[in-house]
Amino acid sequence: MTKLVADNFDVPERLNMDGFYARMLSIDDVDKDLEAVLANAERLKSPNESNGGWPNNLTRRQNLVDLGWHEKEFMDRNSFTYTLFTNDDDKCLGTIYIYPTDRSEFDAKVEMWAREDTLLGNVDDILFSSVKSWIENDWPFETVAFVGTEISRDEWNKTL
Repeated sequence: MTKLVADNFDVPERLNMDGFYARMLSIDDVDKDLEAVLANAERLKSPNESNGGWPNNLTRRQNLVDLGWHEKEFMDRNSFTYTLFTNDDDKCLGTIYIYPTDRSEFDAKVEMWAREDTLLGNVDDILFSSVKSWIENDWPFETVAFVGTEISRDEWNKTL
């Protein structure tokens, strides 16, 4: 698989936001990540995809495998998955995915989600504006597809 970024690019370790931060998702996050995913199962389900009941039927073991895959992809520089945590590390708030894309008009695809039950209220707005600025300023991409925010998932899936 082709690396998403060059070997000499310093991959950002952290993104600080108002009340929370993002860092590499790892297998050490399995329990807090699973709780966040299951607490937001309805929000994460895609009505247009056959996903075998994900995330409703997600087990700890399946989540551990998934997180291990994301961690390996990050280390190999093929894709980058960041987890969102409150500043006190008490609660997982969501995830940021930076993926390659086969579409020639984009260098990368970024998707993200934040839990609905957060006490931060406007976490979606803070997350999107922070991530967009971070990608524009700290990453080597020229054109990025922000799927689920600037481009709807339906629109993205239609043009596949």
